[in-house]
Amino acid sequence: GSDEVKAAPDQSTGGVCEAMNNDHEHLFQAQKAMADAIARMDALKGKVGLASQIVEFATDRAKSALAVVVVEYLKQDMSSAAADSYARADERYKTEMKKILSETANAKNVLQEFLVEKIKFEAARSIVSVEKSLLNL
Repeated sequence: GSDEVKAAPDQSTGGVCEAMNNDHEHLFQAQKAMADAIARMDALKGKVGLASQIVEFATDRAKSALAVVVVEYLKQDMSSAAADSYARADERYKTEMKKILSETANAKNVLQEFLVEKIKFEAARSIVSVEKSLLNL
């Protein structure tokens, strides 16, 4: 054995100080998570309005894209049904639809990202509330 004297762990507080530090750390982490979520939502806020409009008007934009091409076929004295069929097969319409679908998908991603951050904020806020009640703050 060794002649070294080792100090016994301090049992006077029964580990209360360590537990309080852990509780305060949980509170701090939850508050940081709230602040991070707010910062990310703030960064997205400029995109959210435009994204909402893109999603909301996607159907109208698709109808408009089709109508532009249908009119050209109607000017060639085609029936409405034939003009519609030809327009839907037209590369100009397909190209415009790909653009609309891509923009709509990107817009939905922005809205989804914002929603995720909002959920993270709400979860962190709940944790802060619980931690504060546990600490009697």
